[in-house]
Amino acid sequence: MRRILTYLTMALPLLAACSRSEAGPETDSGTLLLEINPASIEVKASEYGELTELERTVNDYEVFVFNTDGSLSRHLYRQTGGEVGKTYQESLSLPAGEFRIYALLNGSGMGSKVESEDELLGLEIGLAESNSRSGLLQLGSTSASVSMGEGTSVEIRALRIVARLHLDSVRNNLPAAYNDVQVTGFMLINVVGNENLGCSAIHSKWLNRYGRSTVGNRNSIIDGENYKASASALTWKTLSEKIPTGEASSALATNLYCFRNTLTNLPSGWKPEFEDCATVAVLITSINGTTYYYPVRINEYIEGAILPNYSYSMSLTLNNIGSKDPCEMIQLGDLNASISVDSWGDGGNADYKY
Repeated sequence: MRRILTYLTMALPLLAACSRSEAGPETDSGTLLLEINPASIEVKASEYGELTELERTVNDYEVFVFNTDGSLSRHLYRQTGGEVGKTYQESLSLPAGEFRIYALLNGSGMGSKVESEDELLGLEIGLAESNSRSGLLQLGSTSASVSMGEGTSVEIRALRIVARLHLDSVRNNLPAAYNDVQVTGFMLINVVGNENLGCSAIHSKWLNRYGRSTVGNRNSIIDGENYKASASALTWKTLSEKIPTGEASSALATNLYCFRNTLTNLPSGWKPEFEDCATVAVLITSINGTTYYYPVRINEYIEGAILPNYSYSMSLTLNNIGSKDPCEMIQLGDLNASISVDSWGDGGNADYKY
């Protein structure tokens, strides 16, 4: 896919209005030429097809320039009009010296009061807020040495704060007596609800706990209608796909999103008190009029954590009926999952495949 370079130039008064710190006198300064590359929109079409508009959109970006002591030297904010697939360039006049530069995309100005590098990386966000005006939060950084009277060119490649869970296909391998499988939904349960821009937050908020809209009610299983998922735009998809015995379907391919989760302990059934545990993807089906759940133990299949800016693409084979509760794990033989893990959108080779 061709990258279209967009050179943004603005009059000096406007640039000054967007910046909270000015450079020193011109005789003591150099020029920083900054190229901001959003998270790649190149994909392996055979596995994912095109990235969604949510994944490609860039509504705005902020640039932060920090001194070696972590204090803020320059800050600017630009709105882009929701443009996708472009590279953005800025030219900044800075005092001679060493700097750390960050670019925050789709933050809607959330860093406007940041005064230090630690403050920027410590900014906390909820999962729903990681989707800003139809674009996902991205952050990238680099270092630069600026010399007096000279130009220094640097590139920042942004990475997404969330991970993507991609349902690629489902095969109905149940005995013929079970007839067609109707796939009705796909959701993420036990989802981390808080993160910071540095992806180092202590996780204290959890969404869709045990697959319930409230953890204190055994009967409030999320169904997308009577009981809604939290951050539902990212953690829930209603599906409607009938899969005959012995056949597979990729027409239900869809994406969900979550924050990192390094825990490996799996839920063992509903409890009135929630215990922090691994995030689980759940396929929801109707078989002969009864709802069955197929929880996908992502960590067990890939032998690793769910991490930001990674895509976990799964193809599922149903070999037996699932559980009657979304947080009750089924036997691995009842569900086969092939999960490939990729650095999101760079078109590289899969790191794992089981």
